[in-house]
Amino acid sequence: MSEEEYWGLTQPELCALRDRFMEQEERLDRRAALVACVTANCHRDPRKAALKIEDFMPQTDKPKEEKKQMSEEEMLLMIKVWNEALEGTVE
Repeated sequence: MSEEEYWGLTQPELCALRDRFMEQEERLDRRAALVACVTANCHRDPRKAALKIEDFMPQTDKPKEEKKQMSEEEMLLMIKVWNEALEGTVE
């Protein structure tokens, strides 16, 4: 993606691009965690429980946020905040 294409993205397109990037990062983290898990389980004490892939995932301690729909009041507030931050005017 060129710089011009990037700066031409709309907010929903930018959010979709960010979400896709985060999903790719999670998939790569999971792949690395699988290698670490197999290695650790090959060398663990047989009397101890086997480790899980989640034991090696960096984000497992953070609960995933559920996306909630913004109310009309929240949307209006965000518009006012952005308008003020960008020194916009209301006509």
